[in-house]
Amino acid sequence: MDTLKDFYFDENYRPKFALVIGNSTYNMGDHLPNSINNAKQMCLSLKQIGFDILDGEEQINLNLQDFQRILEHFIDSIEENDLVVFYYSGYGRQWNNRNYLIPIDNSIQDIEGDPTSIRTYSGSDLESYAIDLEDLLETIHAKKPFASVCFLESSKLYSFHDELCAESRNEIYPKGFTSIRAEINSFVVFSCSLNQITNNDSLFTRILLTYLQTPNKDIRWILFRVQYEVDRISNSKQVLYLNTNLTHKMICLFQQNSILKRRSNQNAQTVAGGNRKGYKLNQLDGPRGIFVDEQKNIYITDSLNHRIVQWKYNEKHGQILAGGGDRIYKLNNPKDVVVDEFNHSVIIADCGNRRVVRWFNKNYQEILIENINCYGLAMDKFGFLYVSDCQKNEVRRWKIEEKEKVGTLVAGGKGNGDKLNQLSYPTYIFVDEEQSVYVSDTLNHRVMKWRKDAKEGIIVAGGNGEGNDLDQLFSPAGLFVDQRRQIYICDCANDRIMRWLEGQEEGAIVVGENGEGSQANQLYSPYGLSFDLEGNLYVADSENNRIQKFEKLSGYDN
Repeated sequence: MDTLKDFYFDENYRPKFALVIGNSTYNMGDHLPNSINNAKQMCLSLKQIGFDILDGEEQINLNLQDFQRILEHFIDSIEENDLVVFYYSGYGRQWNNRNYLIPIDNSIQDIEGDPTSIRTYSGSDLESYAIDLEDLLETIHAKKPFASVCFLESSKLYSFHDELCAESRNEIYPKGFTSIRAEINSFVVFSCSLNQITNNDSLFTRILLTYLQTPNKDIRWILFRVQYEVDRISNSKQVLYLNTNLTHKMICLFQQNSILKRRSNQNAQTVAGGNRKGYKLNQLDGPRGIFVDEQKNIYITDSLNHRIVQWKYNEKHGQILAGGGDRIYKLNNPKDVVVDEFNHSVIIADCGNRRVVRWFNKNYQEILIENINCYGLAMDKFGFLYVSDCQKNEVRRWKIEEKEKVGTLVAGGKGNGDKLNQLSYPTYIFVDEEQSVYVSDTLNHRVMKWRKDAKEGIIVAGGNGEGNDLDQLFSPAGLFVDQRRQIYICDCANDRIMRWLEGQEEGAIVVGENGEGSQANQLYSPYGLSFDLEGNLYVADSENNRIQKFEKLSGYDN
């Protein structure tokens, strides 16, 4: 039974308050059919992660009077230290270096009583009949929130009444939005870059919603990924505008279990690195794959230092085994390493140089495989080498002593996809005693098992879309399968280690119940993992630039 002492109050908890607006049915000009749905989905998503919404629902089709009234109510309701979100989907445009949000009653009658004189806004009308965005954000800032985030889904062109006449005079009115000053501890996001428009008025919101509920992630982490996805899906035709002035180290829109958190005994010992990122021998920079030998020596892919480091048991610093020099075998962003105990060499996935190399010592190296987008490595008990190719979406087995040129396909190789015979950006791999290959199918957010000579794989973990539920993974990376066929997975984007039994619908969190962080019971983007012969777990805690050792825990039998 849980007792109160098993929990603690999270000092990072704070009230969260949001206003969501969708303007669609304008008096003049094209309607925006997606704006209402954008607002409804955003409102629902914010509620699900604990936000109080003004008046409990999204505000739809606001005229100028209602717009002003709602904003006044919103500002009055903000309390000091709130986490505030303002979302708007609708028309907007710049004028005279100011940005304006346009209400639906966007028509003016030039001659009173003459319906033929009704027209849409000109640029100068915005100053009197639209919402000044800069004024709004300054007013929010004056309420002293903990932080404020402004999302604007406003990509389509709003045409001014006099725009065609101006163009005939070679006067060009800037389109879209202009730059805006971000107040202290605020984040402003436009769905298009400055002075730009697109025909898609929902792409930004759709992608934002896929990441918004990611727990325990900093807002910058979320929005940089949204920015990347929007750019990728639109083929760079739509680029977000981000402006931030955040002083807080971390701002989470969704802090899972943010009021009461369970105390955990999952405290780790830092056994390598942990002295900030750097290139000194007691430092690491972005460690990825790791290998632990029988003497508990740790071989580390020190990726951003472009080297392989060996950290001997109980040592305070490592020694460079490979890379870090100017020779022909200089490494470039290595991703994984295995130790070939048959001939006392290390084999390295030299990803940036598109090759797999074997390193005997500083004076003797050789290239095993060339022209391969290698990521993960594994060796079986017979000495065969397995390599994942993240571009070709396949895994091949190589007889390295016979200098094979092609290798044997053992997983994937049917193009990028989510069918059982396909992979999408395979990274780390593991090979068991029966030569079954386990693959972190990273962009499919699942782990696949391919039995020897199989034509397709089976899903053994995840496969339910990206997420943080117990039946989901989010960008899985390193993995290990023990003798009980328990699968341990670096659930990288969820900052946790999961354990899965083949055939089960859900996994269990072994490490990482406390969210992203740098404390002894936290991880931040774990990539590689390994076990020693005593069942102790080692994790490459990449963004913390350290290797963490978790002693065999009660309740987590390995």
